Amino acid sequence: MAWVSPLGPGIFKFRVGRQEMAFDLQRFISVRDGPNVRQAYDAVWADYEYGKWRYIGYLTQPVQYRDAEVFDDVSNHRLTFSGARFERRDVGPGDLSGYYFAYKRSSANYLDAAGGEHRDVFDLRYSGKAGRIDWDVETMYQSGHVGNKSINA
Repeated sequence: MAWVSPLGPGIFKFRVGRQEMAFDLQRFISVRDGPNVRQAYDAVWADYEYGKWRYIGYLTQPVQYRDAEVFDDVSNHRLTFSGARFERRDVGPGDLSGYYFAYKRSSANYLDAAGGEHRDVFDLRYSGKAGRIDWDVETMYQSGHVGNKSINA
């Protein structure tokens, strides 16, 4: 279900249901196969666009794909992926975007850590095009924990 409506000087969009998401060059969140595994989400999504600004917020549970029966995919209740994002066009010669994602999983197993997983991801990206040259400068920081092990990347 989607709802789009003018709100003040901008446009407000609201979606509820199963959906796919894509941000920037789709290296982290993607609707295409290739660098990532394609992923659908059961989500609540809100988007407000005004002039050169866009603000996005969402709460999701990734979909667990199953092949036992037709239409048997379900929300993965042990995993949530939610966040907030801003985008600003025409900042100097490029576009600026940033986001905060929260990733939570009730049970994770890695070679050196196991237990509940919580990651906070912060990202800032500046990109543009000058003539025939495309450019992209991006920085990302992750913090959190898996069980009693800290995450700092």
